[in-house]
Amino acid sequence: MTWFVTLLKKITSKRVSVDRWFSFRGFFAQPIFDKAFVQNKPTFHTPCPRFYVANLDMTYPYDRGTNYAVALGKEVSTIISNELPR
Repeated sequence: MTWFVTLLKKITSKRVSVDRWFSFRGFFAQPIFDKAFVQNKPTFHTPCPRFYVANLDMTYPYDRGTNYAVALGKEVSTIISNELPR
């Protein structure tokens, strides 16, 4: 908490006082990426034919958000559409 208050004081001229704080963590929280993620970013394709994966962690470097999820869905649906037998 000391770390947070120190940084908060750098962005505000007002007095900073924290009486209580809470930390919430979840198994499916925001993903954390290492420096090599860009080179190792998974594709939509899987080893199973006609089975695709599109997860929100694939929106890197952007934060999770509905607009990015929609863009991701459009991207994978275009791939699927182009790969369907004609």
